[in-house]
Amino acid sequence: MASSAGKSSWFKWAMILSTYLALYMVFIGEKYLVRMVQNETALNEEFYSVPVATSAQQRGDRWFTTSFVDNQIMAHSFAMFIPTEEEVARAKGTEALGASVFVWWEGRVRAWWTLVWSSYTRASSVMLWLPYAPLILIPWIVDGWVMRERRKHTFEFASPIKQRFALIAVVIMPFLFLLLLTAPIVMHPMVTPVALIASALLIHQAIANFMKRA
Repeated sequence: MASSAGKSSWFKWAMILSTYLALYMVFIGEKYLVRMVQNETALNEEFYSVPVATSAQQRGDRWFTTSFVDNQIMAHSFAMFIPTEEEVARAKGTEALGASVFVWWEGRVRAWWTLVWSSYTRASSVMLWLPYAPLILIPWIVDGWVMRERRKHTFEFASPIKQRFALIAVVIMPFLFLLLLTAPIVMHPMVTPVALIASALLIHQAIANFMKRA
């Protein structure tokens, strides 16, 4: 039964991911993504300063190049699905139709790689907040632990409902953040600190409302 439920869960997530990718490939254009990147770059430069934002973008670009360009993965993705002009010409009677279809598909593939590149540069910008993450998380964790210890010696009750929902939210938060990191929408620089603060509050509630005698 457990194995069957696990397979069902994985199948459900695979279907959701496939639907997301299909919708993206059909509806999101390369021109839109270029404007999105330009707007996001301007926000980052205004928020972080031009040197810091440029350095983060260049680091993400190096990651992308190492992951997909140097090993020819990106080039093979075009070669596998988009025929050369000679291959299209050999398809007698369907050259015109095939050419238009493959031009459209090439735009879809370019748009996909643009979003992947954007996700890498976003991840690089998120890394700028790593030195500050402990400063945000640790005080809330310590305070949650102090509240739990205090409740052990008082008549104040812990809330198992708050604790359960906080734990669920803590588990879901990284997936939502990853979805936003790869979403074809402008990601404001404030998203990362807000997510850190929200995670700190949730962890605080999960610890503070943990069972007294556990």
